[in-house]
Amino acid sequence: MTHTERCECVRHCRWVDEVVADAPWVVTQEFIDLHKIDYVAHDEDPYAGSDGTTDIYQMLKDQGKFLPTRRTPGVSTSDLLHRIVASYRHGEWDPKLVRSGRPELQSTSMPGTPQLRSRAHTPPHSPLGGLGSPLKSLAGAFTAIEKAVVGGGSGTVSPHKLDSPAKTPPAV
Repeated sequence: MTHTERCECVRHCRWVDEVVADAPWVVTQEFIDLHKIDYVAHDEDPYAGSDGTTDIYQMLKDQGKFLPTRRTPGVSTSDLLHRIVASYRHGEWDPKLVRSGRPELQSTSMPGTPQLRSRAHTPPHSPLGGLGSPLKSLAGAFTAIEKAVVGGGSGTVSPHKLDSPAKTPPAV
């Protein structure tokens, strides 16, 4: 889903008056006042700011303008990514990769065990646990999906500017 499509979906929620498509990640008081924002909805987890703050939504929480969203158990991008990575490491995707003309991406086509290969090719802080260079584009796609899912759930005003492959709706 593109950024435009996500904004359009949020716009059709019955509790949403307006969507600010290019809202900043960190919402300031000036931004709240300028757009006359009543509430910002996001998950309850605190998000640290680049300025050293421990929760970028604390100002909104203090003002009573923060609406926490609930996550659906078992439906998280982290869980999905871990399941996808585990199935790749066990070779479950190999037949499909061969059929789609990408045999070089098979887990069995790289030297060493998946665990050794992952540590050798990718830094340990990689979100995919270090699967190696053949999956870097796949990792980018998962990151985009994760941003879309995480950012797409905002309520009255989307506090995120999400990157998307196309910011214009597809031609019909």
